[in-house]
Amino acid sequence: MDAQKIENGFEKLRRLIEEKNSRLILGLDPTDEEYAKVAQQGGIAEYFKKVIDEASPYIVGIKPNLAFYEHSEETRKAMAELIAYANEIGLSTIMDAKRGDIMDTQKAMAKADKGNFNPDIVTLHSYPGSDAVKPFLDANPKTCAYIISAMSNPSAMVQELTVDGIKVAAQVALDAHKWGDGRVGLVVGSTQGKTLEHIRMVEKEYGYEPSMVLAPGLGKQGGKPFADKYSVFPISSGLTKDKYLNGRGVGEAAKEWRDNINAVVEQTKETPSLREYAINSLIEGGFVKTAKSADLIADGFFLKKGKTKLTTANIALPNDKEEKIAKLRSLVTDGVLSKDDFAALFINLRDIMGMSDIEARNIIGHLYTKQVKDSGVKPEVVGGVPYGAIFPAIQVANNLGVPFVTERKEADMTHDRMVGGNHEGKQGIIVEDILTSGGSSIEFANSLRDSGIEVNDVYAFLDRQQGAAENFKKANLNLHAVADMDYLKYMIKKNPTVDEGVKELI
Repeated sequence: MDAQKIENGFEKLRRLIEEKNSRLILGLDPTDEEYAKVAQQGGIAEYFKKVIDEASPYIVGIKPNLAFYEHSEETRKAMAELIAYANEIGLSTIMDAKRGDIMDTQKAMAKADKGNFNPDIVTLHSYPGSDAVKPFLDANPKTCAYIISAMSNPSAMVQELTVDGIKVAAQVALDAHKWGDGRVGLVVGSTQGKTLEHIRMVEKEYGYEPSMVLAPGLGKQGGKPFADKYSVFPISSGLTKDKYLNGRGVGEAAKEWRDNINAVVEQTKETPSLREYAINSLIEGGFVKTAKSADLIADGFFLKKGKTKLTTANIALPNDKEEKIAKLRSLVTDGVLSKDDFAALFINLRDIMGMSDIEARNIIGHLYTKQVKDSGVKPEVVGGVPYGAIFPAIQVANNLGVPFVTERKEADMTHDRMVGGNHEGKQGIIVEDILTSGGSSIEFANSLRDSGIEVNDVYAFLDRQQGAAENFKKANLNLHAVADMDYLKYMIKKNPTVDEGVKELI
């Protein structure tokens, strides 16, 4: 007979969220004034047990911060007693310890914390990576961990930096998924709503389930609840300090916090993947256009070869935008023009460095980089097809930490054709923006090969599905694309900002 399965900390927490329809955590962080205040009332443990009882109908757990209990043997015993009591009455117990060190040190801390406190979940620092976490997971099969991803305090800056085009906070999430066995969640301050949205997009792009999130910072820090059903929200001062209770009882305040959080969580929407976010940003930013058309109309009518078709039919278009659009629609309806008369779409990446949505620009670079890493190729140099792919190629080269090369249209007395130095004998890749027949990429691959760079792979953002794959096979090149034309059309039709008439045409 199999041993009875142990319910781990996150399984218990998710069950309580469902059973109690709450995501509120009671923070227990006693100040020196509170210790003095309750000294004659049986001590801090007995005092906080009463607070727990009052809040219990509306909370799913408690979160004592170890720092407020470490100053004496008596206070450490009080914390252990509070965790034991909360476990006894069926609440989740989160020990806010923020441990973080090398493996041997963490093993000692995990052993001590299990013996002294035995919480369901602990908070840990993420910089030491799995060294900081695995000792706690190994010490007790029920223990789960929240690791620091994005702090709520304004001076926390490193978490907002980007690595390979995504935020450090999201890189922490990716690492946690790799070795966490579903028992590692994230600390994301409730002041960091945009960062959590970014993390959720990254998780979806990589096919991971959303991490459990502990979101401190509501109340005096000015945080706001997330519209995110995987987050729980600790409140300390707002449920334990008289100045924030404003004459209300603990239970009344807890109910109000629970209801306010639930109202926000009910607004949870589907999270886009990084690819969906990037393409929507390109559509909405005007970067989805038509190749070499003199008749680009702002809301999406694209004619091939200027006015050739219209001129042949002796048709002139009005100057007024709305009248022009109406005329084009009528020509399609009347059969004078067909959908085939409208040029294929393409994505203009030449101007992405000027995108006002910097996050989308970084994500585009990340999507390219992810393609390279997923393919298993380890390039020593990145080549950018001139000139449309130069900017994304530089992003990829920077993300991978390797040199960048491109080609001038001609050489002169001071410049060689190849820009970026001599990389003879190195393994290279090609970054392209848009693929049609693939002719430009093949020509560039030949130039790189002539310069001594070995090239076998081309990474593009959009494959227009017009023969590049077949042509690449003949040229001994492998095609990798973030999106193809079918997917681009799907995204245009799905995007609520695109005119319905335009959607019909594609």
